[in-house]
Amino acid sequence: MDPRRVAEDKLDGLVEQYRAMLRGEAPPLTLYVHVPFCQDRCLYCGCNVVIAPQDKVSEPYVEVLEKEIALHTKELGRRRRVSQLHLGGGTPTYLSPAQLERLVGWLTNEFEFQPEAEISIEVDPVVTTEEHVRTLRRIGFNRISMGVQDLCPRVQEAVKRVQPVQFTHDFYSLCRDVGFESVNMDLIYGLPYQTVERFGETVEQIVRWGPDRVAVVVPDRPGLPGHRHPRDERGAAVVVRAGRGCRDHPDIDLVSRRSSCPLTNRV
Repeated sequence: MDPRRVAEDKLDGLVEQYRAMLRGEAPPLTLYVHVPFCQDRCLYCGCNVVIAPQDKVSEPYVEVLEKEIALHTKELGRRRRVSQLHLGGGTPTYLSPAQLERLVGWLTNEFEFQPEAEISIEVDPVVTTEEHVRTLRRIGFNRISMGVQDLCPRVQEAVKRVQPVQFTHDFYSLCRDVGFESVNMDLIYGLPYQTVERFGETVEQIVRWGPDRVAVVVPDRPGLPGHRHPRDERGAAVVVRAGRGCRDHPDIDLVSRRSSCPLTNRV
């Protein structure tokens, strides 16, 4: 396709969006709030996160977020419609339940969330408390994504993300009990000490629990000693077979994501 034509089509689309906004017909917004902090570094992570004491940085960051929300609504106009909100990180539940409630309160005060809006958050079950989970559901979150990576203890120890199977299942059950409409689990294929067979067992066990979605991240460049080569087609195949072989299985998405050397800030 002609690059010039592509650019012209994109410009036409932006012009139409602007005209719709002037007519009060702007499409709903999708909002993303980033919480870059973590209590510790997981060794597979390639994100640029900040490792810091919770009481030192969380409150100043929340206050800055309030100011940023006000700046955006000043330009966009208050009560713009919103169809999606996602909190990512980092670790969004690094913030306390009270801080998360304040943050969502500011957003719902400045924007108009549609009744069917998807309000989602990604969490590390190890640092996410029951109070977090109950507060998130009460203030409107309807989708939660749990970081699991792998159920094999040796793999967990190698990447500094120890999360026993029963603990993970109990957290999943808690999310169901409080009423989350969508509970998702994130796995990674390509970590140290993984094998196709053992990773297949992880997928099969998780699928039997019945999450609504399982995302399998396949990093291009894990950068960890002893990692499985992610371009192993057998690994992708065993994931698909596990999903198809379980009754009432969820959709399984194979997601490819480049992983780089960790960029860690410490405060």
